[in-house]
Formats: sequence, C-alpha cells, structure tokens
Amino acid sequence: MWSKDNDVVRDAVLTTPNAYMQLVGIVQALAVGLLLQQGALFNLLEAGRIDFRSVEFWLAFFQTTTAFQLIVMTWHVNVQTITVFQRVFGLADSYIPFSFIFAEYFIVINCAPEKFRGWTLSIAVFMLAALIAYLHLFLRANRDFAESKAVLDRIGNYALVVYAFFVAGGAVALAAYLVDPIDQVWQAAAAGAIDFSLLVFTYIHVRLFWQPVAGAKTLKKAL
Repeated sequence: MWSKDNDVVRDAVLTTPNAYMQLVGIVQALAVGLLLQQGALFNLLEAGRIDFRSVEFWLAFFQTTTAFQLIVMTWHVNVQTITVFQRVFGLADSYIPFSFIFAEYFIVINCAPEKFRGWTLSIAVFMLAALIAYLHLFLRANRDFAESKAVLDRIGNYALVVYAFFVAGGAVALAAYLVDPIDQVWQAAAAGAIDFSLLVFTYIHVRLFWQPVAGAKTLKKAL
C-alpha cells in the first residue's frame, strides 16, 4: 500500500492519469487513421463495390468493424478504469499502451479477405495483450490503496468473466488461424463471430463494471 501522506504519491495519483490517457488517445488515433487507409472495406466502398450478396464484402466488413471496435474499446475501457481506480503508475503501465499499437497495427494492415490468416493471428495476439493488461490492472488495484477494495467488492466476478472472455476469444481466433478454412463463407462466419463477441464484451463491461460503480450512492477514493 502507498502512503497517502506522501506528496510524491499524491502527485503521481492525481497528475499521471491525464498524461496516460493522452498517450492512449494518440495511439488509438493513429490506429483509426491507419484503418481508414488499409481497411479493405473502405476500398470496396470507394470503388462502389457494395454487394450485400458477396461473401467477400461481408468478410471485409466484419474484419474492419472488428478492428474499429477494438480501437474504441481500448480507449473507452482505459478511460473508465482510470476513472474508477486511483493508482501509482509504474513502468509496466507505460509499456502496455505502447504495446497495443503493435497488435492493432497488424490487425489493421490485415483487414482484407486475402489476409484472413494474418488478421486472425493478430486478433489472437491482441486478446493475449488485453488479458495481460487486465491481470496487471487488478493485481495493482489490490495493492495500491485500501479504498480500491470497495470498488472490487462492487464489481464482483467481473475480472474472472473478462479473463475467460479474452482466453476464449484468443482461442477462437487462433483456431481460425490454424484451421485456415479455404471456404470464404467459413472465414466470414469466424470473423462475424469475433465481431459479435465484442458487442457482448461491451455489454459485460457496462453491466458488470461501470453500472455497479457509477450507480453506487457513496464510493470514496483514496485521494
């Protein structure tokens, strides 16, 4: 536990989150800009090749919207976890947001039907990175300040549900990479399942994390 009477700890807790979120925002903005350039869906739209009966179109659609959801989710979850937990950031907290750009970069540049295997492998790497980030978050939240226990009590099994989600999501993406279905219909089905699962994650996050915390009548922070 950190001492709340230490001015350095106080300054670290109160000022570092702003710098951290600026970093996360820059990384995600770069990822969005790259997606607009590299996403096959945008090339199809620009060329006027909008064919809802085409499996290729739907595969490109699911690949691109999955990438977009991951970018938005990364930024939004960081905003809310920083709002909820007061922490003293360490070196690992700097490595984590920078490291996400590598997974997101390869997801984005592989957002094309002909690059399906590269895309699924990149998704699996992202799921692993997200799992590590969440493990780090909750391990530190348990140690930094005693006041975090009130938040952890309110969110209950959220951490375990999230761990299971990213393990399962990574396993599905890795299986799609290893099996490499030749039929594009199966590729589109796998991409669609991953895309839909992120909507499920959004519901889980709001229902099990944000609502219990934001809906509390009283909830005191350390500083």
